[in-house]
Amino acid sequence: MSIRIENSLNLGAMRDRVREVSPEALNDAAQHVLEVAREKAPLLVDLKRANDQRRADPGALRASGYARVVDDTTAEVGFSEFYAGWQHERTDYHHQVGQAKYLEEPLVTEKDEAMRIMARRIGDAL
Repeated sequence: MSIRIENSLNLGAMRDRVREVSPEALNDAAQHVLEVAREKAPLLVDLKRANDQRRADPGALRASGYARVVDDTTAEVGFSEFYAGWQHERTDYHHQVGQAKYLEEPLVTEKDEAMRIMARRIGDAL
């Protein structure tokens, strides 16, 4: 009597599937970081001090947030409003709602969650 066990694990197909779903996983992770950053981005509360029509919308900075996949291994998260850099870097600004370093902080604090999001997405695809 003999027993024969065969395993047809196709590592090449698995590799291809990981490559296929990786940009989507990367995008999901970037979108998560963006959501957290948007919550931390300052709102312009004192509209009397707005010296530019574009700044008259208190949520313009948050609305200008974006996340996109650049290539197979890189995603970009940022804010396109013209004053985004000043609001981010100037730690001496007082924000009634939001904070300075609103993008940098989530890039650090959400790193592990971003990795979990990508791992789940890739795991689900396999």
